[in-house]
Amino acid sequence: MRDMRPSMIVTTATLALVGCSLALDLETPTRTIAEPLTDADALPPDATDAADAAAADDIAPPALPDAWADATLVDAVPPPPRPEETCTNGLDDDGDGAVDCDDPDCLDAPCDDGELCTYDDRCAAAGTCEGRPIDCDLPSPNACLTLRCDGSDRCAEVPQDDQPCDDADPCTHDDLCRDGACAGEPITCLSDACVERGCDGSAACVEVVLGGAACAGDDNACTDDVCDAAGRCVHTARVSAGCADDGNPCTADVCDGNGQCTHPSLRDGAQCGAARAQACCGGRCVDQRSDQGHCGGCGITCDGRGCDEVAGSGACRCASDAVCRQHGPTWTCYQNLCNCQSNADCPGAMACAEPPGTNYCHF
Repeated sequence: MRDMRPSMIVTTATLALVGCSLALDLETPTRTIAEPLTDADALPPDATDAADAAAADDIAPPALPDAWADATLVDAVPPPPRPEETCTNGLDDDGDGAVDCDDPDCLDAPCDDGELCTYDDRCAAAGTCEGRPIDCDLPSPNACLTLRCDGSDRCAEVPQDDQPCDDADPCTHDDLCRDGACAGEPITCLSDACVERGCDGSAACVEVVLGGAACAGDDNACTDDVCDAAGRCVHTARVSAGCADDGNPCTADVCDGNGQCTHPSLRDGAQCGAARAQACCGGRCVDQRSDQGHCGGCGITCDGRGCDEVAGSGACRCASDAVCRQHGPTWTCYQNLCNCQSNADCPGAMACAEPPGTNYCHF
């Protein structure tokens, strides 16, 4: 009978690479090679065990992939690194059973306490999120801005548009907040000579009438330019007031009471020059010492015969009494000059001088 015994056991090496670790598993046999033994080949039991051991030593280890050439065999695989805790997401990121600020790892880490009136929020030792407080419940110096917390270290200024305010300008009205500033509708109040106007913050100007005050002239010397009680500039006619000179010494330059400058003639005989014989006659200044139309007095004409000076006055030349009678019925011709005989012969306020020799009219 042929004895069948295993002469060799070959196992498959299972290589597993975890990180840089290499493990060899020799537990599972994958193939058994049995060869029939003859009686001649039979060996004693002890010899057989020795032969099997020698055959096992001759088995070469399995070849490793080239990529594993630098692998190091270690006894154990290290655990993966623990995740860091995120202190604001509400999760236990590192698996230690504590969330956000409750986790000691979050001490002094930034957080959010949910309050707008704190800033620089950080996790405290008590496991709470705490920020530095800021007080924005204060009146703003600008009535068009309100102070509000916004989570920062400063108070935010919030515009209060369309709210009534006061821009402190008396020349505006209906003041409202616009874009954080107070502004009103402007009004212009201009004064004039008769009305003083000012602003008082309303939509109308305050007026003060300056009655009796001088106002803009109308370039008329015969009117008074004054403000009336209604604040109007009026031009009242002046009476007998002097006005523009017409250059004639024998006229009076006066206002007629209707706002017109008039030039009435002065009385005949009014002196109009340095000499007394220079007198006004019919609104014209004449020299009665030589003027043949007013020789010795206004209206005494010489009809071309000539006028001679006599004692500061004048007398017409004559050849007979007849030519002198045109001045009056009693005039006579004496020494070739017309002579008056009485004051009645002289015009106006003149008198008849009767010295020895020629008589003449004089003032």
